[in-house]
Amino acid sequence: MTTEKEVNDFLKRVEIKRGDVDLVLGFLCAKDIKCEEFSLSDDGLTFNEFVRWFYDDSKDEVKIDKGDYIHVEEDMDVLVLSEECDGKFVGTDGLIVHQYELTKESRFCNDAEIAKIEQRMKNNGVRFCPDSCELKVNTKFGLLEECGITSDELDELQVSCVEAMENIFANLLGGNMTKKEAMGVIDAFNILVELGKLYE
Repeated sequence: MTTEKEVNDFLKRVEIKRGDVDLVLGFLCAKDIKCEEFSLSDDGLTFNEFVRWFYDDSKDEVKIDKGDYIHVEEDMDVLVLSEECDGKFVGTDGLIVHQYELTKESRFCNDAEIAKIEQRMKNNGVRFCPDSCELKVNTKFGLLEECGITSDELDELQVSCVEAMENIFANLLGGNMTKKEAMGVIDAFNILVELGKLYE
């Protein structure tokens, strides 16, 4: 069971989300734990994250895997890129790739810390690929991500567009459209042809 000292030591190192502070304090009051001091922020630890930490019996021994986001110690949040060996691992804070060592303060990152690492990586033109557990250079992927579509989804869209054009041309040639529909389709295809020329 997490002790009062552990709670207070933990709260000295993290910030609590402003909107969740009453829930955290209520939870501690129900556990008869007195809170000495804590800090608040808009993107701090949520109530659910705090409760997960409180009931995590393995919090003194953080076991990490590739792809985990780890708060190593004060102001040091990193994405794990290698297996851990004797408490050491290779990771990135979004700016550099470096060897890190787990400390007594080490814990899993909260959402705000993860977002900070990911934003730094994005700003530096890299992304983490979960399948290969490697950093990749952002090229076209960055644009697709900003558009809210994956490369696989774009491939499927391309196939669907080709099928849709074949259906449209078949119906146009087969006389299955009104004159107004046919003129609209022809105008749309002419616009697509002109747009395509811009990217030649």
